[in-house]
Amino acid sequence: MADLEERQTGEGSEVIDRAHGACVTAGTPVIIAGIGAAVPQLSASSGVNVAYRSKGRYRATSTTAVTVAQCDALYYDSAAGTVQKTVPAAGFFIGVAAEAVFPAAGDVKDQSLAR
Repeated sequence: MADLEERQTGEGSEVIDRAHGACVTAGTPVIIAGIGAAVPQLSASSGVNVAYRSKGRYRATSTTAVTVAQCDALYYDSAAGTVQKTVPAAGFFIGVAAEAVFPAAGDVKDQSLAR
């Protein structure tokens, strides 16, 4: 699975507006101190305020065939730029799977960042 695309907003969705200490890319999760994983809605340079979502439902594209059960923990691998079920060497927890999926490589499935 790869970068996250927002799929659903509204109830349970949380927007945070702040500057990050590094450049950010829209859809690529980052860690915000005191909040945890958040997804920037726009790309921005370091120090520029941008809206982030820390909860909500997102779409991730699988890069390999992997079975994800509902409520499986999902992690973002910063080095590979992928979302996966195993704890990466460089990365962080982003949330849990909203539903069970059994994708082949390249399938697109919705997942949740609810924590």
